[in-house]
Amino acid sequence: MELLTLSSTLGPNKVFNIDDICLLVEKYYPTYFTKQERLELKYELELFAIERQKNTRLSGATTVANLCEILVELNKRETYSLLDRLMMLILTLLVSSATTVRSFSAMKLFKNRI
Repeated sequence: MELLTLSSTLGPNKVFNIDDICLLVEKYYPTYFTKQERLELKYELELFAIERQKNTRLSGATTVANLCEILVELNKRETYSLLDRLMMLILTLLVSSATTVRSFSAMKLFKNRI
């Protein structure tokens, strides 16, 4: 639950809290980011927060997925590569969780029949 709560800070309608996002990376995604990248992420997020305030397209994003699409359209994906990687990890969280739940449900059905 804490992971989902921290992930929601990237949501477009939320207050953009850089410390919470860095905590998310430190706690849940340490293997996906080197120590140097984690330090760089903080500065990248600060730049992104400034650009997000100035750019109406970025501030008008409705979801994290929509924010990813806008970054691609504006050719900012490479500029904010660490943020892009983090958003991709967050977007795949629900898919990987659903797959696991389905697997356990299938095992339960199989086990009950035996």
